[in-house]
Amino acid sequence: MKHIRSAHIASVLFVLFLSLPAPYVQAAGPPRVLASIQPIHSLAAMVMEGVAEPKLFWSATQSPHTATLRPSDVRTLNQAELVVWVGPVMEMALEKSIESLPPRQVLTLSNLAGLWRLPVRNDPAWGLHADAHDDHGHGQQHDTTLDAHLWLAPRNARVIVEAIRDRLQDIDPEHAARYRANTEYALQRIQAVENALHKQLANVRDLPYLVFHDAYQYFELSFALNAVGAVQLSPERATGARHLHALHEQIHAQRVRCLFSEPQFEPTQVRGLVERGEVGLGVLDPLGIHVQSGPEAWPRLMHNLGNALVECLGAEVSRNS
Repeated sequence: MKHIRSAHIASVLFVLFLSLPAPYVQAAGPPRVLASIQPIHSLAAMVMEGVAEPKLFWSATQSPHTATLRPSDVRTLNQAELVVWVGPVMEMALEKSIESLPPRQVLTLSNLAGLWRLPVRNDPAWGLHADAHDDHGHGQQHDTTLDAHLWLAPRNARVIVEAIRDRLQDIDPEHAARYRANTEYALQRIQAVENALHKQLANVRDLPYLVFHDAYQYFELSFALNAVGAVQLSPERATGARHLHALHEQIHAQRVRCLFSEPQFEPTQVRGLVERGEVGLGVLDPLGIHVQSGPEAWPRLMHNLGNALVECLGAEVSRNS
C-alpha cells in the first residue's frame, strides 16, 4: 500500500513539474535574456557577446512611458530567464507583469548598489519635470523623485554591465568566464567613449542650450555641459502659451545658442523661434532610434549625442566669432 501511495505521489509531482511555466524549467543552452529598451539591450549584449543575443522588448521608436502590453508581450516576459529593465519610473507598462515574476528572474537597474542616482529637476526652467511623471493615464502613482535616464552616464553604464555579468554568472555558470572577459572589454569600451566625449565637448561646454524634454541630466553632468531648460513638461504634453513666452524670454536673457528636438517628437510649438533665427536647431536622441541594436548601440548613441551637440553649438560659435 505504501509503495502504491509513493508511486502516486511521484506521479503527481512529475505532472506538476511538467505544468510549470517555462521560466521555472531550466532550459538547455544560453539563458533567455530580455532587455526592456535599446540602450540597456546594448549593455546586456556587450556582456553576452559570443554566448547569445539578448532580446529587445521595445524598439527605440516606442515610448517606454506610454506603451501598452499585448498578451504576446506578457508571454515573452514570462518565458525570459532574466528580464533587465530600468524600473517603473521609466517602463511603467511593465510594472504589473514584472511584479508577478520571481525576483531571481528580474534585474531592476534603478535599485543597483553603487548607481549614480539623480532627482528630477523640479524647476520652472525644466518644466516642473517631477509633475509630468504623475499623469500618464495609468491611474497609478509612482516614485517621481528619480530621473530614470540612468544609462546616459558612463559611470552608470559600468555599474550596469557589472550587475548583468554577476546575474548571468549565477544563472549560467557554464559561460561565466566569457561573461567576465566580455565585461572587462565592455568597461574598456565605456571608458574610451567617456574619454572621447570629454575631448570632443570641451569647446562647447559653457554654451547654453535648450532640450526638448529633461532627459539628459546624467549626460550633461557627466560632461559639464550647460543645458538651461526644457521645451516641454514631458514628451506627452504640449507646451502652453505661458511656457512658450518664458522660453522666448529665456533665449534672449541667457543667449541660448541651440534648441534640441528629439526624433520621436516634433516641437512644432517652438518652430517659430528657430525660423526667426533666434536659436539654432539640433536633434538629440536618448534612446537611439536610428541606431542598430547590438553591442555597439550604446557607444553609438553616446557618440551621436556628442556629435549633435558639437554640430549645432559649434556652428553657433562660428557664426558669432
